Amino acid sequence: MVGKSFRIGLKTGLGQRKLVLLYYLASLLAALPVTLAFSQAMGSFLGRSLIARDLGGHFNMDFFFEYLFFGKNGLATLPFLWLLAALVYLLGLLLLSGGLFAQFYQDRPYQAQRFWADAFHHWGRMVRLGLLSVPVLLLLLAIQFLEVGLQRLIFGKQPYEYIAYWGRVVQMVLAYAGIWIFSLIFDFARWDLVANQQNKTRYSLMAGIRFVFSQFSAAGSLYALFLLTSGLLTLVYILISGLLGANAVPAIFLLILIQQIYMWLRAGLRVGLLAGERELLRQLGSN
Repeated sequence: MVGKSFRIGLKTGLGQRKLVLLYYLASLLAALPVTLAFSQAMGSFLGRSLIARDLGGHFNMDFFFEYLFFGKNGLATLPFLWLLAALVYLLGLLLLSGGLFAQFYQDRPYQAQRFWADAFHHWGRMVRLGLLSVPVLLLLLAIQFLEVGLQRLIFGKQPYEYIAYWGRVVQMVLAYAGIWIFSLIFDFARWDLVANQQNKTRYSLMAGIRFVFSQFSAAGSLYALFLLTSGLLTLVYILISGLLGANAVPAIFLLILIQQIYMWLRAGLRVGLLAGERELLRQLGSN
């Protein structure tokens, strides 16, 4: 069941080129202002410094700390831009998800007019669902702090160094697990919202929570397969980028091309995950 959903999701993610293009453009447009601002700030800080020749290769920690402490004028605007870009990106994804969820649920081919009509029809409720889901995310993230309380209860305020180290590892694992579970809940809450044309988004949120915890093995396994595929894709991208370097103009253009292919494939995996979730719901007889 999970394997079939994964295969159908991958096939859909690779085949629905117009949907993948929309998600790819959303990522590109969100990242572009931040990238341009960072590039301008970096250029202003470096000037004609010869160190710029080496920045296209491996990460230079010395330069990073130098820029962190002395490039404050450039850094001042970046947090605001990151926040603004993240907000616009999330709103854009919620808009796209309305059209994509409706298309997959109705099992029909992409039609631009119908897609955007569904996207704007569901957008307001998607945003409300997202806001309503924030306390759930915070609650799941707060679970990691149970380890802190347990550690202090057993070992006191100053535990051994190795205890503190493994405690931080456990906290990190719990934090990622919380984000993973929240992603599942939010996805299946959106499926309920679209399938039932639900105006009361709290009902969809509760439906998402019930489904994830009742079908955690199947839903979690499907998500994990896509997560593993995405991780392998990222590893391949990092290895290729490291081998090429970027000290020559042809290498820079090749790296840019490889980066865009990577972003396209990541967008395809995002579309594929949602297609796989729809197939899983179909096989389980839900919605």
